[in-house]
Amino acid sequence: MDNYHVCRLAVAPIRKEPSDRSEIVSQLLFGDRVEVLEKTEKWCLIKTQHDNYEGWMDYKQLQKISDLQYHDDKAYSALTPTQLDNTLIASNGTKYYLSPGSTLPNFEDGFCYLGDERFEVKSKPIIADKAKFKTQVEAVAKFFENTPYLWGGRTLFGIDCSGFVQIVYKLNGIQIKRDASQQAEQGQIVDFLASAEL
Repeated sequence: MDNYHVCRLAVAPIRKEPSDRSEIVSQLLFGDRVEVLEKTEKWCLIKTQHDNYEGWMDYKQLQKISDLQYHDDKAYSALTPTQLDNTLIASNGTKYYLSPGSTLPNFEDGFCYLGDERFEVKSKPIIADKAKFKTQVEAVAKFFENTPYLWGGRTLFGIDCSGFVQIVYKLNGIQIKRDASQQAEQGQIVDFLASAEL
């Protein structure tokens, strides 16, 4: 079995069980890499590269990539910016409308590539820089203001609490885990009482 794949849709659901009726536990965005752990005729159990999250997906929502392509982190550094119009156009003319924080694999000269498939990128991508985190995090977070709540969501069209935090951090150059309980275990403990002013 070819284990390495990338999401080829603007957004694709990750489900708890291999069924269209199963709860959505997270979402993949365009360009997110996954490892296929198990496969049935329609469904595959995947583990995401960016946060090791596991769940079930419809296999046709993925594009196969090589081991070399999967492990080339630099090729996955271009992201869609915090703006509403993040459009890709496939070579067959199909338009993809991406949410901020989607990955543009192998971006070069206005195009990104999934395997042999080429997409024209209509917006100017960003390379997230964690050195600018303190100055940019508030503006990035405010961009998602009034986004509807969606359990398992990670996009401007619907997002949950930990998905919001994960995407805001991603757009600022820091990869963190998917669930709030996992996120709470990351980073360093800050002693607020020591610096509190009365």
